[in-house]
Amino acid sequence: MMVSLPGMHAGGVSGGCLEEYVARVGERETRTAPVVMLRFSTHPDSEDDAPVLGCGGSIEVLVERLMPDHVAFLEQFAIASECDDGSRLACRVTRAGESLSVTREWQRSDCRPASDPDLLVHDIPPVTRLLIFGAGDDAMPLCDIGASLGWHVSVVDRRARLATAARFPNARAVVATSGRKPSTRWSFRLARQQC
Repeated sequence: MMVSLPGMHAGGVSGGCLEEYVARVGERETRTAPVVMLRFSTHPDSEDDAPVLGCGGSIEVLVERLMPDHVAFLEQFAIASECDDGSRLACRVTRAGESLSVTREWQRSDCRPASDPDLLVHDIPPVTRLLIFGAGDDAMPLCDIGASLGWHVSVVDRRARLATAARFPNARAVVATSGRKPSTRWSFRLARQQC
């Protein structure tokens, strides 16, 4: 979850019962420390004013103040999300008394780290591509559905009057090929199967 201006956030950490609290208390706590851990449980007799979870169990939420190196990390994350090969990000939380620090490391997607409660591993799957051959009216909703799923949608047709960005505004690429020869702009490879 990312929080910016008061009341503005993207994403979430629960089904809706913790977001406002995490935003408010996280902002206050990260004024004096760049990283804090907020804890939530189902125990109704908790001594603090933290919300009580109704779903059972307990969770810890890592809260970090946005720093310039986060922007670089988010740019790397965006690039990894656009790649044809999967990636893996390992985020280690180190505790030294009351203070916390976080380090991030990119790993090969086939690298399996050992079980570690202080390590958060985020697998970033390869991008899903949808190639639609034919730019008829029936392809327009298919393009929109694929784009709404976050897929990279490309539309190819030899009819230039149909293969236009105006008809397919959500496509990443719209290609009008000439004649019956296949386009040399496309290449295909088998994806590696993941374990």
